[in-house]
This record gives sequence, structure tokens and C-alpha cells, in this order.
Amino acid sequence: MPAGIEGTQEIWLSLTSGQRLIAARQAIETRDPEQLWVLTSAYLADQQGDGRSVSTHTLHTYRMGVRKFLQFVAEKSAALDALPNMQVYADWLVASGHSPMTVRTRVTAAQHLVRGLQWTGIENDVALQRVRFPQHQGHQKTRRAYTNDEVARLLRHADVETRVMVLLGVEAAFKPAEMLNLRLGEVRHDLNQGPNLCIYRDQPGGRVAVESVPLSTPLRQALQQWAAVLDKMPNKPDSRFLLSGRADYIEDKVRQLCQRTDVQYEGAGVEGLRITAGARFYARVGNKGQLRGFLRMTSSKGLEKYVLAASQLG
Repeated sequence: MPAGIEGTQEIWLSLTSGQRLIAARQAIETRDPEQLWVLTSAYLADQQGDGRSVSTHTLHTYRMGVRKFLQFVAEKSAALDALPNMQVYADWLVASGHSPMTVRTRVTAAQHLVRGLQWTGIENDVALQRVRFPQHQGHQKTRRAYTNDEVARLLRHADVETRVMVLLGVEAAFKPAEMLNLRLGEVRHDLNQGPNLCIYRDQPGGRVAVESVPLSTPLRQALQQWAAVLDKMPNKPDSRFLLSGRADYIEDKVRQLCQRTDVQYEGAGVEGLRITAGARFYARVGNKGQLRGFLRMTSSKGLEKYVLAASQLG
């Protein structure tokens, strides 16, 4: 692969074994997350010769998992060609409060990266030794709500885009996927039309509004401010309302904000924003049916964590 040119999946697959090894060593040296993901996806594509395929959703999940693993590797100051046992990574994920299912998925993504490196000729057998996963939901650390003081500190120090993320979570109970799905034109239309913000879904005939969420004054103002920033941005790449479509983009932004403001991110995370919204709502109304409607949930399963968080608000 010529120096300075990023490889696509097709390019990785077309390389000779010697070229692939050189390209992999370059990706390791620079720790380029995009190239390491393309390497991983090329490996997965190469393994699908028997007719199997990996869904788009699974690939997206694995991509997030590769980025999370690279974050772990950087934190541990490990080398990608001399990785620690994958059990260390699994234990790190458990200690960070991830659910057993998330731990399995992210370890699987990391294992695919390691196997992808092996596919290029870089060996690391230690990393792929057997992993013991948590077996029960009892191992899962329940996410907490952010306190009123923490929310105030986050909003006081957030940049314009991150302020939108925080307010979408704590005021409108948006999930990260719903934030990432926002489009500038649709948000601008909703702001001009009335008091609500619509949640759109892609349908065969185009994008359709499927939910309507009331806007608080602070959230409306934050959306307007960010839309104004985007309007002045000369090289905005597409119609997205946020600057990236990566699922871990919001996680990274909120974590960095927590670090700047001395707010504990671990134990709350991005999910803690939505839990804060649900806890505040239930503290006001005390009705689980209304809480389910506010959270836009189709069943009552999972409401208890919001009720519990409401009793612990500070």
C-alpha cells in the first residue's frame, strides 16, 4: 500500500501477503483506528467465503468495539503486537460497569482485530486465550443518574455541541442512537414549526416522523445555538446534526466533559443522562404509566431503574 494512502477493505483484500504485513505494521505504528478497523473488516470479509455474511448492525457494533479496545490498549500502554491476555480486557470492561452482553460483544470485536492482525502475519497467541465472561445480570453495575449539581456543572462548562447532547439526554430522554439520527434540516423545520422535536425513522418512502418530544426552553435554545454554528461552518460534511455519526462519539464527548468538570463518568456514562431524565420525571409525577410514555418505551420492562434513581436524586 503506497505510503500516505489509506486503504479500503477492497485494497486490503487485494494486497499480497507481504504487502498486507507491511500495511498492518504501519497501522500498528500509527495506531490509526480507522485503518485498524478497515483491516478488521477486510479480515471478516475474507472469512465469508463459505457464504456467511455479517450484518450491517453487527459490523457497526464491532467497529465501536475495536475503538473501545484501542482506548484500553492506550490506557494500558500496551503494544498491538504484544497485547495482554484478553481476560484483562474483559475484566476492565466489567469494572467499567458494562453489562455481560456488552462485555462479550466488545471482547469479540477485539478478538476479531487480533485475528485480523494474525491474518496479516502479526502473531499474538497470548491475547486469544480463553476468556471467562460474567454469566448473570447480577454482575451488571446499575447505571446511576447524574445529580442536579453535576448536571449544572456539565452545562456550565460544555461546548455548544456537547451542551445539546447533555440536554437531549437529561431533558428529553434521548438515547444516543436518537441523537445521532438527528438531521439539521429536520431540526430546523421542527424549531420553526412548534414546541416539539420529532424523532424520524428511515422508511421505504423516505424519513418519517414517528415520535414528537416536547422541548424545554433550555433545550430549544441549545438546539438553535448549535444550528446557527452549523450554518456558519464552511465545510460541514453532510446533513447530520452532530458532527459525527459514530456511536462512541457521544460517549467520548460526555466523558471528556466529565473529566473537565470533575464529574464521575464511570457508573453513569451516557445512559445516565437518560436515566436522569426519567428519574426527574418520575420524581415529579410518581406514575409509572406516564413515565413509560415519557421515555417512549413500548413496555414497562426496565422502568425500575428510573424509579430507583428517582429516590436517589440529589
